[in-house]
Amino acid sequence: MSRARTYTAEERRRAIEQYHSKINYSDRYADDEWEYRHVILPKALVKFCPPGVLSEDVWRGLGVRQSLGWEMYMRHEPHVLLFRRPKEPVRAAPIERFINPAYISARN
Repeated sequence: MSRARTYTAEERRRAIEQYHSKINYSDRYADDEWEYRHVILPKALVKFCPPGVLSEDVWRGLGVRQSLGWEMYMRHEPHVLLFRRPKEPVRAAPIERFINPAYISARN
């Protein structure tokens, strides 16, 4: 019975540095609720990728670069990661909600 090879942090860092520019990002596609995209990792990076759905810090740690709001929701193949985000961006509350009304009246 063979054991899976363990890689050092330095081996991982060098591989990510070497292959991060070869990560392939699909165009975005959407349905009524979600915007989607898939990301194809170079197969040389898959050995550093734990199985299953990855948390944001893990997929970013592999060199995947995307704007905020994307979540990995499925894996199509070991090297194909599927992402989605809500179609309507989550909007921040208007700043007026956080300003003290007394401060506003004192300035007027």
